[in-house]
Amino acid sequence: MATAHQTLVEDFRVLIDSLTPQWKMLSRLGESTSKTIFILDLQNQSLELRRPLGISIEQTETGWYAFSYDLDELVVGADENEILSEMRLAIADVYYLLKAEAEHLGHIQKQHWDFLQSVVSEAP
Repeated sequence: MATAHQTLVEDFRVLIDSLTPQWKMLSRLGESTSKTIFILDLQNQSLELRRPLGISIEQTETGWYAFSYDLDELVVGADENEILSEMRLAIADVYYLLKAEAEHLGHIQKQHWDFLQSVVSEAP
């Protein structure tokens, strides 16, 4: 049986492995125009945002990027509308995935789930 320390170390390794491609991509952005925007809804009939959710977006020579620091989610697209649409879909996907696995989440995933529960509600 894994100790709490071993579980935490494994969660950290999973997080580092998942972020490595994103950080490599971000490090190649070079000159960019970035801003933070707040999405007000997920454009999903089943899910509602309780409060605006901050998303960092950047336009570079190679395309558009959106990143949620709260969820460690990165999406790439051809334009601002595409990345916002993709980010909304990614947030909904992460919500349903973490909800389905709520009893088996590691430390980092549990933090993401707790955050999502604080900002997302299921529509009546």
